[in-house]
Amino acid sequence: MDTQQHPSLFGLDISIEAAQLLVLPIPWEGTVSFRTGTSRAPQQVIELSHQIDHYDPRIANAWTLGVAALPLPRFVQELNQRALRIRSAEDQQRKIAFLNQASLELLRWIEQTATYWLDRGKLIALLGGEHSITPGLIAALHKRHPRFSILHFDAHADLRQSYEELTYSHATAMYHALRYEAVDRLISVGIRDLSNEEMQYVQRNADRVQLFHSWDLHTQLFSGTPWDTLCDTIIDKLSDHVYISFDIDVLNPGDCPHTGTPVPGGLSFMQVLYLIHKVYQSGRRIIGFDLVEVGYHPHNNLDAIIAAHLLYQLANIAIASNMPLDNHQVQVPQP
Repeated sequence: MDTQQHPSLFGLDISIEAAQLLVLPIPWEGTVSFRTGTSRAPQQVIELSHQIDHYDPRIANAWTLGVAALPLPRFVQELNQRALRIRSAEDQQRKIAFLNQASLELLRWIEQTATYWLDRGKLIALLGGEHSITPGLIAALHKRHPRFSILHFDAHADLRQSYEELTYSHATAMYHALRYEAVDRLISVGIRDLSNEEMQYVQRNADRVQLFHSWDLHTQLFSGTPWDTLCDTIIDKLSDHVYISFDIDVLNPGDCPHTGTPVPGGLSFMQVLYLIHKVYQSGRRIIGFDLVEVGYHPHNNLDAIIAAHLLYQLANIAIASNMPLDNHQVQVPQP
C-alpha cells in the first residue's frame, strides 16, 4: 500500500510509519435516505483540522501521541461515484441490487484494509461518510479481540434489518455490528428516533443491547441528576475493551446543521466529550472508533470544524487509553 502521499492531519508532521493511530477516510454515501453530501465531508474535515490548536487540558502532550490520516482511497471514491449515478436510475431492482453489492464490497475492502494496518500495530479510526461503514472495521477487530463493547452515540438506533430494500444501509449499521460474537454489549447513547421494530429488537435482546434514550437522559438531568452520575451508569455497562461509534447527529442540530438526518433534542459537545473522557479515566481500552454522518456544505463549514475537534479528541483519548493511565494525565496544580 502507498504510504508516501498522505494528507496532513491537524497540521502535525507525523508519518504513517510513526503514527500510532491511522484515520482511514471513507467518502461513501451510497445509501443516504435524506440529505446528501456526507461523502465529501472526510476531505473537508481533514483540510479544516489545521485550524485546531494542539493543547489538551485532559491529556498531557497530546500532539506527540502520533495520529495521521491515510490518503482518500481511490477505490471508495470510484465506487461512490458509481453509486451516486445509479441512484437516479429508474430500474428500482437494478439499483437495489447494485447498491447492496457495492456496500458489501466496501465493507470487505474496509475489513481488509483495516486488517493490513492492524497487523502492523496501528489503531484504526474510520472517518465517514455514512454510518453503514462501521461493520467493516468491527469485522477486522473481532478477529483480534474476543470480547468488546460498542459505545454508540447516535440519534438513531440503526438496528433495522434492512431499510428501503437495502441490506447494508446507514440504518442497519448496529444490526450488522451485532452479528459478530465478539461484540458482547451495544450501549447506545442519545437515541431519540427509532422504529417500533427496533424497540422490539432491543427488548428481545436486552441482555446484549441497552439504549440510553435522549428523553430519559434529559428527564434525569432536569430532575437534578448530575451528568457525571449518568456517565458512570453508562460506563458501568461497558466491558474492558470498547469500540466507539460516533454518529455526529447525536449532537444538537445546531452543532451539525447539515448532517443527513438531523433530530432535535440531542446532547451537547461537552456532554459527549465528558463521557468519552470518563471512559478513558475508567481504565478501559479503546480499540478503535468511527466518526460518521458529518455533513458537507460548500459555504458553511461548521459541521466539519466540529467534526475535526471531535476527531482530535477521540484520537487522543484512543491512543492514551492504550498506554499506562498515568503517562498522559495532565497534572492539575493544587491551590
